[in-house]
Amino acid sequence: LQRKVDVVFSESLTDALQRKTGGRADLVIGKRSVVEHDAVESKLPLTPIAALTGKDGSTTQTGLIVVPAGDPAKSAADLKGYRILFGPPEAQEKNAAAAQLLKDHGVALPSPMETCEGCAEGAAIVLKGGASARGAAVISSYARPLLEGCGTVKKGDLRVVGETAPVPFITAFAAKRLDPTLL
Repeated sequence: LQRKVDVVFSESLTDALQRKTGGRADLVIGKRSVVEHDAVESKLPLTPIAALTGKDGSTTQTGLIVVPAGDPAKSAADLKGYRILFGPPEAQEKNAAAAQLLKDHGVALPSPMETCEGCAEGAAIVLKGGASARGAAVISSYARPLLEGCGTVKKGDLRVVGETAPVPFITAFAAKRLDPTLL
């Protein structure tokens, strides 16, 4: 690039702009729905320019609706009357896509929708309640093996009863003010 590059890591684009970069970001990489949400909130015009692929070549992820292994629910349609923990609104796979899946299966959505910031939090709450509590959580598809691999959840403690439609995952964005020849 023949220029100085400052790399900043943050939980949100809004936080990075406010606390770490003086309001400037030229390239942003993150979960697409979260970056798009934060870009609107921060009034930072961004253009998607590339997407990260997984080992399977896919550029998408899904939301997984999980229940404790011993729960009687077998599918999303069985979640009528359950306490369902969604992800934050900016996490499309854990919120809007999950809400659509439940609607498609005739499950009335609670109002307001109860949310958790992270997949580990939702999984822990559901597991704490146990199979008789009639609770489910929506986690990101990438998070399931991480929760088990890190020991947050024991392998086999959670069972998937629904999977959302695929949504875009990790995307690289460029600020619209950048010279296109730099990309």
